[in-house]
Amino acid sequence: MLVSPSKLRHAQQIAVRGFFLGLAFIFSQFAYSHTFFESIVNIETNPKSGNLEIVHSYTLHDLTAVLMAQTQLAINLEHPEHEAVLRHYIERHFKLRQGDDVVELQWVGIQITPQLVEIYQESTEKQDLTKLELQQTVLQDSLAKQINRVNFQQGEYKGTVIFSGDRKWRKLQ
Repeated sequence: MLVSPSKLRHAQQIAVRGFFLGLAFIFSQFAYSHTFFESIVNIETNPKSGNLEIVHSYTLHDLTAVLMAQTQLAINLEHPEHEAVLRHYIERHFKLRQGDDVVELQWVGIQITPQLVEIYQESTEKQDLTKLELQQTVLQDSLAKQINRVNFQQGEYKGTVIFSGDRKWRKLQ
């Protein structure tokens, strides 16, 4: 059975519309899939070197969505250039200091799972957590409900600092 060109075009238009409506539905469900926005950063001291080891954990789709909105790029964090974009973003929004001196953090790398991005950094010198202050504003410019929890431990000295939207520096206590 032959189909006329006009009926074929009409069927193609319906298929394309259906496809885009389906995508819109999926993305609308995805956008509302969670309303709880929290990251966790763990800071510990390497017992051998005395340097700080920092592990950040962020929800993959939240972090990539923010980076895409800021850069207008289709972000794929497995691509080295996009990892560099992530690195620059993290370095702007996560900082440690002692007095007026910002602590230099070395980028170690990332690990990506279907749900999370884990980011690894370390200090280049020994640090005393009792003397440090921290600023952690990752995702907070774009996600109003974003909470950033920072857990820290150096020997018996340990605790948690929570950032919920302000840009204040906080002592690790």
